Amino acid sequence: MKVMKPFIDDINQLSSDTGWTIMVAGRPRTFHGALIAFVGDTPASCWVGGFKESSSFAFRGCRSCLATREQMTDMNKESPGSLRNKLSHDRSCALIDAAATPQLAKHYSKVYGINSTSTLASIHHFDVTQCLPHDVMHILFEGILPLEFTLFLQYCVKEKNWFTVAHLNSRISGFQYGYMNGKDKPSPINSDIFAQKKNVKQQACQMWLLARSLPFLVGEYIKEDDPHFQSYSYLLRITSLATAYEVDVSDTCVLEDLIHEHHRLLKMCYPEQSITPKMHFLVHLPSQIRR
Repeated sequence: MKVMKPFIDDINQLSSDTGWTIMVAGRPRTFHGALIAFVGDTPASCWVGGFKESSSFAFRGCRSCLATREQMTDMNKESPGSLRNKLSHDRSCALIDAAATPQLAKHYSKVYGINSTSTLASIHHFDVTQCLPHDVMHILFEGILPLEFTLFLQYCVKEKNWFTVAHLNSRISGFQYGYMNGKDKPSPINSDIFAQKKNVKQQACQMWLLARSLPFLVGEYIKEDDPHFQSYSYLLRITSLATAYEVDVSDTCVLEDLIHEHHRLLKMCYPEQSITPKMHFLVHLPSQIRR
């Protein structure tokens, strides 16, 4: 990709032994550095990394591991033996490039979930299997949170008759979210959301505020030992840790256990709801933070 060449050349110069020398306050100073991560949402990171932009287009649809579609739905914890690495990734790219026919190249591409060698692969020390972190906002705020919020809301309203959508909207409207959260006040929930079979629609910041406020809005109607609420509570704790300003290694171990227990409960409480690709990407978050 020609548009990236000047950037790649500059980064490689910066990471070389000579580095970049510039004048600072009339004196030459030499700087060294390296590109350690490319941050974007799932489609953008997959595209720049040379992976399939959608997991539905690949037999192995995760850019972090080689789990198949079926394995992704059953995986509650990261499996070190299935992780992608630079050596195997380079071999897969070479196999696609050397395919005798376009049809064979397309087959290999789908099997390995790879479109082509990434432009970023020419950057010194940059590994596309390690340096494309999963985006928490895309996975959680625009994926798992609205999905499970909707599932739990339907359970509370349709199955248990604990409260109505209209009553929840009244609570949403009248709740005091505090000065810092005023601009992120959640929007009312569509009264026929279940008939539409769509997830709750909010902006990312609104979704996070609504999700963590729900126990305060209608908590008196919900039984704390209900497994559906426990699954939801695990998700709130996962999101809190995933978005924390500072964590240590022990926190990532807790996060790993929370994700495992959440996925187990989710499958038990909502057997008709499959584990989505974004839920699978979540299992890679603890090791991603540790890196």
